Amino acid sequence: MNNTLSISFKTFLTVIFILFISCKQSQQQNQMETKTLYQEDFIQANGIKLHYLDWGGSGQTLILIHGLGDSPYIFLDLAASLRKNFRIIAYSRRGHCKSEATDMLCDNSTLVSDLKLLLDSLNIIKANLLGW
Repeated sequence: MNNTLSISFKTFLTVIFILFISCKQSQQQNQMETKTLYQEDFIQANGIKLHYLDWGGSGQTLILIHGLGDSPYIFLDLAASLRKNFRIIAYSRRGHCKSEATDMLCDNSTLVSDLKLLLDSLNIIKANLLGW
């Protein structure tokens, strides 16, 4: 009985040790992953405040446009790999993520004027667009 208790206690300590090591590795990995490779900012005009992420990079500007219900954070991995060849910017569409929502109808012309606001505010004359 005493030998069985000793084995169970050793097994218990082993499991606790493995969990402890796993948690430490997970924390270290999360700390590495949270290293931001982008700058976060806002532009404001025409009664709307739009949020955007700028990864910088070299080359032509590439604007990443997320889909309905998404946010620019969906592009974290893609932007990090594309910044070697492009200046990468992704913005939060009106009413998404940290961008403001308005009561105004959000039709295609409104979305285009928001994109133009972003380009004009960041002094971007020419850009490539990628999104859905």
